[in-house]
Amino acid sequence: MRTGIAAALVLVALAAPASAQEATSVSLVTPYPEVVVQAGDKATFQITVSGEPGTRVELELQGIPADWDAVLRGSGLVVEAVTVEDDGTTRVTLDVTTPETATGEANLTLVGRSDVETVRLPLRVRIGEESAGTVTLEPQFPALRGPSDATFDFTVTVRNDTPEEIQLQLSGEGPRGWRVEARPSAERQASAISVEAGSTGRITVTANPPVNAVAGTYPIRLVAAGDGYELTQDLVVELTGIEDLRLDTAEGALNAEVELGTPSELTLLVANTGSAPLQGIELRATAPSGWTVTFDPETVDFLAPGDLTQVTATIEASPEAIAGDYRITFRASTDQAQDSIEVRTTVNPSQVWGLVGVGIIALVLAGLAWLFRRFGRR
Repeated sequence: MRTGIAAALVLVALAAPASAQEATSVSLVTPYPEVVVQAGDKATFQITVSGEPGTRVELELQGIPADWDAVLRGSGLVVEAVTVEDDGTTRVTLDVTTPETATGEANLTLVGRSDVETVRLPLRVRIGEESAGTVTLEPQFPALRGPSDATFDFTVTVRNDTPEEIQLQLSGEGPRGWRVEARPSAERQASAISVEAGSTGRITVTANPPVNAVAGTYPIRLVAAGDGYELTQDLVVELTGIEDLRLDTAEGALNAEVELGTPSELTLLVANTGSAPLQGIELRATAPSGWTVTFDPETVDFLAPGDLTQVTATIEASPEAIAGDYRITFRASTDQAQDSIEVRTTVNPSQVWGLVGVGIIALVLAGLAWLFRRFGRR
């Protein structure tokens, strides 16, 4: 009896260190570690790197045959290392492209190295028989273009040329801040699609950019996995940005003063408040009849998002204008955006006429004084 207890204690003592060694803080996991593809096709593995948030993990693929191609991607970029995100996971995609002459199978190993440990994920790609058929993704339009506040819907056809029905789980990937969803076109709430043997199905991929997205090209990826298949389709969204501008005065006040006979200057500010560059911004003014308004410069050739520039408006009232308030409308516009302001303009009499009036009064007073001196003696 004592011998049995002692033996059990020894086994526990020996097992405890082994369990501690097997416990790791970093792990590599894929739902489908073994896939079958035809020669010349691409095998895709969706891999989750788990660990403490902020942990840096170097990634290396070993065992890839000399004539095969393999690349690790994250958010559309080629990656060699990842940092575990705040939720404790980071996802990467491993694409393995086989040559047309490939046969047999390849046993690969994805190695992850952190500062304290090394973990390995065995993977296998087997080249299947031609008669097995293929499952492919065919986008209707692989690239879409539009403004930053648009919603982009891609239509992708799943073609099942195998002798069996397949079911694929759908997911979408995009840059940070984007909301990407994939679903069967016929069912808005579903996350998987079933396609019968020798048939096709349709997938809708919806991509919504963040509100602060600037103009540029962004990668979107559809992932369809299940029944031994790992399919991906790369898509592209080209954002043209939102064209918007703001016109204002340099002081922020919508009033100005003009003196008859003298040109007056008003400084305007033209700002690009959108997310796309603005080109060929033209300045125009609607003024009372007989007035003249010119701009320096008359056209702003280019204005980047978030930038502003000054434009000097020179205002000259009509010679027939009388003292009082008038209104001038200023406009800044491109083919897609425009803004306008209305400025109350006060006309003041010319100082020349004031001097003339003073001169006339002086002459009248001098004449009266002369008359008093001459006739006052009588």
